Amino acid sequence: MNLIYDNFSLDSVGILCYDLVISISLERWDVRMKNTYARPVRDLRNSYNEIIELANAGNQVIITQNGREAAVVLGTQAYREYETFLYRQYINRGLVNAKKKAKDPSTEWISEDEYWADFEE
Repeated sequence: MNLIYDNFSLDSVGILCYDLVISISLERWDVRMKNTYARPVRDLRNSYNEIIELANAGNQVIITQNGREAAVVLGTQAYREYETFLYRQYINRGLVNAKKKAKDPSTEWISEDEYWADFEE
């Protein structure tokens, strides 16, 4: 049984489904995922070491349950880089919104002293 998604299929027997190189370059870091593997949930118990080796080598492993995606296993380095990427996206969105509000003539401004007084209350 195969599940068909936009660009790949998940095979419930856990064979390699597609090769994908994701390269997101930001100022000082790169995220490079090598391959994506699909493995059934029973492999977490039966082939734990193999799954961890795949993840720590920069691959992602999609864990399937009853032929459907249930979880994704990433190496800790890839996870840290992903978290950094999401955090930067969050900060960038906040800065864009702040710039829009600063340009709006109806925006009310307070002094730094007023801010800190409100903050301490």
